[in-house]
Amino acid sequence: MGDISVIILPLFCLMTTASADLKVLGPARRVTAVVGDDVLLPCYLVPHTSAENMTVTWTLNSTGALVHLYKDGRDMSDQQDAAYRGRTALFKEHLRTGNASLQLHNVQISDNGDYACSVQIGNWSKQVSAQLTVKAKVHVLGPAYPITAMAGKDLHLPCHLSPNISALDMTVTWLLRRTGALVHLYRDGCDKGGLNAYRGRTALLKEELARGNASLKLTSVQVSDEAEYVCSIEDEHWRSNISVQVIVKVRPNVLGPARRVTAVVGDDVLLPCYLVPHTSADNMTVTWTLNSTGALVHLYKDGRDMSDQQDAAYRGRTALFKEHLRTGNASLQLHNVQISDNGDYICLIQDGPWRKQLSLQIKVNGRSTDTAHSWKAGFSFMFMLALALAGTLALLLYRVRRRLKGTPFFIAIIWLLLHHFKSHIHYSDIFICFSPVNVTLDPATAHPQLILSADGKQVVSGESPQSVSPSNHRFSTELCVLAREGFTHGKHYFEVLVQGNRDWIVGLISEHIDRRGPLKACASDLYLALKLRDGACYSSESSGAIVQLSEDIKIVGVFVDYDEGFVSFYDVKDSYIGHLYSFTGYCFTETLFPIFSPGPGDGERSAPLVILPIWDVEFKPLLTYEVKSDKIRVANFLTAK
Repeated sequence: MGDISVIILPLFCLMTTASADLKVLGPARRVTAVVGDDVLLPCYLVPHTSAENMTVTWTLNSTGALVHLYKDGRDMSDQQDAAYRGRTALFKEHLRTGNASLQLHNVQISDNGDYACSVQIGNWSKQVSAQLTVKAKVHVLGPAYPITAMAGKDLHLPCHLSPNISALDMTVTWLLRRTGALVHLYRDGCDKGGLNAYRGRTALLKEELARGNASLKLTSVQVSDEAEYVCSIEDEHWRSNISVQVIVKVRPNVLGPARRVTAVVGDDVLLPCYLVPHTSADNMTVTWTLNSTGALVHLYKDGRDMSDQQDAAYRGRTALFKEHLRTGNASLQLHNVQISDNGDYICLIQDGPWRKQLSLQIKVNGRSTDTAHSWKAGFSFMFMLALALAGTLALLLYRVRRRLKGTPFFIAIIWLLLHHFKSHIHYSDIFICFSPVNVTLDPATAHPQLILSADGKQVVSGESPQSVSPSNHRFSTELCVLAREGFTHGKHYFEVLVQGNRDWIVGLISEHIDRRGPLKACASDLYLALKLRDGACYSSESSGAIVQLSEDIKIVGVFVDYDEGFVSFYDVKDSYIGHLYSFTGYCFTETLFPIFSPGPGDGERSAPLVILPIWDVEFKPLLTYEVKSDKIRVANFLTAK
């Protein structure tokens, strides 16, 4: 018996000495977790010593609840507090290296607190604390649909945390998704500006940040603000973001005829009234009234005609063109005109608090009963007028033969008529009041693959790049070329022959736009153009609006009013010009240059773009606008289809 005691005593002393050198270590700082996630609470022996035959106990200090117990080589889940049952685990394979860390699954807010990890063998035990901080699961939320703003107004871009916890100690970043350019930055409690175009126009509200609202206020919205924005919120443990699409609209004007409308008793007449730029009036209220009496001539509201509220004198005689309302055409057709229809009419268009109206006059003439007498009188008058005009034109042609040398006969006649009768003729009632400008291509800006004609009027895409002189102004990616002429003020009009080309770009860009990569408009650089791709016509605006075409375009007319801040495109036909698209609401500050691209040189796409000579820009009658100071006047009447 004495021999056994001698053997056991040294072993007990060895175990006690080894245990005395062991330490139990935990995390150096608090552990943070998010509701619903899993978390690891560190606890391990140093130096590494197997804990397989030891007892490991995890408890919650504040309540003494048994979180996890490992004893006699197994987990004692039956003794575990119910709140933690099925949610805890030790890493058994790591116990042999002294790792007694606890994994806690599906963390709850109630798991917040200080935990104790106790390791025991025999009479030896050590413990360490681990503090767990549980945060609610945070999401960044934004609108599920685009935000629409009116140019010149203020706008709030929604972005907030859910749940509504404070974001005062977080970093909030607003960016442009397409370019990554900084719009606004909030960090360390301070606001920092972004692009110059947004500087002084953005703000976060501190009192709202305390409630998790990181919405951005953007003041004095501009057309160039139309873009997709990113709101990113982050702290030291997580980061999340959402996107907000912004669409900027310009309040349209309500336009009508420049002069009174004339009708004959018994005929039908069209009273023009439409929105420019083209804006759907499907969901607006259109009211036609007779100004002198206030009689309700026609009412369109809530998507239908309200004929029961119509004045009896007009009932059954009026109609709107429903299929054209979506393009902003609210013109009224009045059937079986009566003498009593004489007068001034008001076309009022409303959309919520917004309302615009115009006034137009109808002159109703009676039918003549003496047709033969009228015909003879008319013929005599026309014959005498023709003789007078022939003599006048002969004299004028003789006097200005040098000035008009080489000018097409039709243009010469028109010029002479306008020149001689300018005090009697309203140009806007007959011709497009544009200012033709002579445009030539600048070879120093042309992409190496483009081939320009010697006179600078045609451009086509070659099969491979040419050897050209280096130029900082040259396009290196896009198959484009600029005109030599730039615009800094006034009105300008030019026409481009695009017939036979299925892939082209025609428009204007600002002087300092980046020409080294793909063309992209931004707050400081303008790119205002129409693009034809595979037979579909698009605008270069970020919305990528499709321009509806009734048939292939042969000639594109481009009108620039620099001072008024808009660019319009037209489909030039043999007998009229139809409006295609307009960029409005801009404030031009840089020089604008015409830009052209004939597209890639492959088969049917390879037809050249041709800038038409200035005298080929004919004066054509029609549906177009004359710009005068702050308003646009319609050249003549709309025609209903």
